[in-house]
Amino acid sequence: MPTNLTVEALKKKEEVEKARTPEEKLIKLREFLSLIPKHKGTEKLVKQVRRQIATLEKELRRKGKTRTGFSYLVEKTGDIQVALISTEYRIKSELMELLTEVKPSYTEITPSGKMYAGIFKYKGVYMQIVNIPVLNKWQDEKIVRRGMAQIRNSDIALIVLSGRDYREDLEKIDNLLFTQGNIYLATHLQVEIEKLPPKSGLKLIIEPKPDQNTIGEALNSLRNSGVRDLLVNIRGKVSIADIVDLVKCKPTIKPAVALLPNINGLDKYYSRITMIEKPKTTDQIGEAIIKSLGLIRVYTKKIGIKEPSTRPLLLREGATVIEAAKMIHKRFAERFSYAKIWSKKIRPSPQRVGPLYTLNDEDIIEIHMK
Repeated sequence: MPTNLTVEALKKKEEVEKARTPEEKLIKLREFLSLIPKHKGTEKLVKQVRRQIATLEKELRRKGKTRTGFSYLVEKTGDIQVALISTEYRIKSELMELLTEVKPSYTEITPSGKMYAGIFKYKGVYMQIVNIPVLNKWQDEKIVRRGMAQIRNSDIALIVLSGRDYREDLEKIDNLLFTQGNIYLATHLQVEIEKLPPKSGLKLIIEPKPDQNTIGEALNSLRNSGVRDLLVNIRGKVSIADIVDLVKCKPTIKPAVALLPNINGLDKYYSRITMIEKPKTTDQIGEAIIKSLGLIRVYTKKIGIKEPSTRPLLLREGATVIEAAKMIHKRFAERFSYAKIWSKKIRPSPQRVGPLYTLNDEDIIEIHMK
């Protein structure tokens, strides 16, 4: 019997496979377990995941890393987890309070030992903002390590800077995340590395395709760094220097939004980080987070009910009607007949569409079953 996992559950399964430490894998497995639909077709999968969790817990206890060893990580609640980062306590705390009405103390750690977190609601999307303690040269190393682990587990980084040295501070944060956390800030970037048999050579595919000189220069840089017998597939904009780091270090790629007083003179970050100059509303921030994650919001409507749902489905850009149906419930996909779509992109609305119709952001969908 098929498991019929939701898109969100499949994404979480990929995160489990990419987890780099036992602690991180344990957290992702628990989240994956909570997203698995509970029916006869998933019984074996649920048992398998529970066995993996039990094995990891036993391994961590044997190493002396009991639950208290990693309880400082804030578990995800809501739709999106956002790591709020800065080198300045004041501006970060003000933004945290503005978005969530939670005001962190000066220590930035709660009495339970965790980081402060609160929910930012934007057009029905619940974003959990986690306040990462300030990243500067005076910060305690243990706190920095905890911050790095939390950033890796978050869906996206939100950087806020306001001082006159904001350009240098942005570069410091970028370098610190990479050197101490093996985190590479980049929006809309995917890197796939496949090991090839010995003497197969080095193959590099970059999309969108650059000129041949760029490909040749990148291949030479990789060979000079000792990289051999790999197929490297990169989708997104990246510099030649960064290609070597991405292949050799295999960092966690984390989308990022930066709120800055001015974006002039930051050309090298334009292709990697979504930048907002002096945001005037919280809506600008919410919109940038959703776009940087490559997500769209789709609101559902019941037949005969005038108003759509207030909480949207979050789907990847390019998702189809049948994917939305599966996310609601497998029965909607199995018994799908057609859907009505209300959209800003099509006139007149609503229109009757089939299962492979590509959805747009803020579409309203009404599913009709056989």
